[in-house]
Formats: sequence, structure tokens, C-alpha cells
Amino acid sequence: FILTSIMWASGLAMAVDRRMLAASAFYTGAAVCTLFGLMHSPLPNAPVLAPVGLGILPDHAVLPADHLPTVLNWTGGYLLVAAMMIAWHFYLAHSDQLDTAESPQ
Repeated sequence: FILTSIMWASGLAMAVDRRMLAASAFYTGAAVCTLFGLMHSPLPNAPVLAPVGLGILPDHAVLPADHLPTVLNWTGGYLLVAAMMIAWHFYLAHSDQLDTAESPQ
């Protein structure tokens, strides 16, 4: 829960400051964390598991197949928000609403 709060708050703070690419990075990070179960794990006790085994990992280290659609839905949602932040960045840059002189380094 703490990691989710940090990612959401950081992404929102970057968006409020019109640092859309940084916001996109936080939401992409949230997508990766969700994919591996660090955030929004559908299983009890929230284990960290790989989404697919690729024949390399043992079965106990891989997310059960019946939970994969849920994880992919959450991950896709975060990636959609990240894409929206990138699009918003280009909109702001194209319409001269992005003031790079005042943005923190």
C-alpha cells in the first residue's frame, strides 16, 4: 500500500508541476511494479511473482494463469495513463504552455 501511495503521489505531483515526462516515468514504474506483484497483487499475502515463467522459472515463482488477466488489466491501465502523460507533454510543448525556464532541474 505504501509503494502504491508513493507512486500515485509522485505521479500526481509531477503532473501538477507540468513535468509530464517525469509523471509518465512514475506511472510506467507503477505498471512494472504491478506486473510483478509489488502493487495490486491479486493473491493473498501479496507474493512477488513473475507474470510468466518462460520455461525458466519454477511454478512457485510464477503467477497462476487464472490471475494473469487481472494483473494485465491493472498494468495496462497504468501504461495508458503513462501514454496520456506523454501526449499531454507534447500538447503543452506544441501549444507553448510548457515553461522550461521555470521547471526545476
